[in-house]
Amino acid sequence: AVVSTQSTGDFEDEDRDEQDVKSSDEEDEGLDNEEVNFNEMVLEDEARLAVRNKRGRRIERIEFSNRLTDEFKLLMGEANLAVAKGDRKTAINVCLEIIRNIPDSPAPYETLSVIFEEENDLYKSLQYGLVSAHLWPRDPLKWYGLAQKCTDLNDKENEKICMSKALRYSHLIRDKGFIEDVISYFV
Repeated sequence: AVVSTQSTGDFEDEDRDEQDVKSSDEEDEGLDNEEVNFNEMVLEDEARLAVRNKRGRRIERIEFSNRLTDEFKLLMGEANLAVAKGDRKTAINVCLEIIRNIPDSPAPYETLSVIFEEENDLYKSLQYGLVSAHLWPRDPLKWYGLAQKCTDLNDKENEKICMSKALRYSHLIRDKGFIEDVISYFV
């Protein structure tokens, strides 16, 4: 969903505004700083990508955490805290509960992907990562990382899909080396 469009503006000011809004929301919820900081780290890359339409105007976008209600944001925070503490079973159960209630949010799938990667179950990690990426496709670094997992698992079909998605959204990354790596895959 598109919130609004702007023709001009300083990206740093907009990022600060978003951080100010997050800070006031966090104070209202009364969360520990550790829980809030861990949740912000998980979503940090998603919040910073600038999306532009065909005319070059910046389109503000809703972070994928906003698909979660306040109740489920707290549950997602509990799941991330459980992962940090090493309690994977609790984290998996909480993420599955969130998925049952809000299946179109990529955050629990991403957390499950991280959990299974830490357990060296690359196949499950890849599957949950693919679901997360398809629910929030505008992250070329995510697609590139998934392509690397596909290479490790010798999954050529998904590897091509992931690299083509990384190429499709590579304009969002201003790193010339990244774009060259993605293009070299197809040459």
